[in-house]
Amino acid sequence: MSNLLLQRVEVVREWANATTKLKYGGYDREIGIGIGSGYRCPRHNQEIGGYTNSYHTQGLAIDWRFILLARPLDIWKTENHNPTFKDLGLEFDAFYSLIGKTFSQIGLYILDNNRYFVHTDIGFQSRVFASLNGEPCPVEVLIKKGKELGIFN
Repeated sequence: MSNLLLQRVEVVREWANATTKLKYGGYDREIGIGIGSGYRCPRHNQEIGGYTNSYHTQGLAIDWRFILLARPLDIWKTENHNPTFKDLGLEFDAFYSLIGKTFSQIGLYILDNNRYFVHTDIGFQSRVFASLNGEPCPVEVLIKKGKELGIFN
């Protein structure tokens, strides 16, 4: 993994943890910013349908997944649900602005009504892209859908 990428990941992690000061059922809540995918060897990248020259195969990309840690741990971590930004105590617009300043490319994905992830990389091209249920779509459409579903606040 690129040192520059890891430094930028740390910026986002510090922001997220500094931003959330909520309580859940009397327990302190902390955000678990999971890395769903970081470096991938070319073979694994091909097996999962990644792009041939993916920045993941160069150690320049991260796919973010968010979980809400509580005591007892993993109260929100399930295969079929990601906590919403509201659950996390994060403002989506502030997160989106931060990653836009920190990374070259941003990919927003909603896989179904309950699961989403965010792709970021430090490649050489600046762009934002979106995918809704496996189909490319305009970013504005995806953000609107995410807000309708309650994923983004």
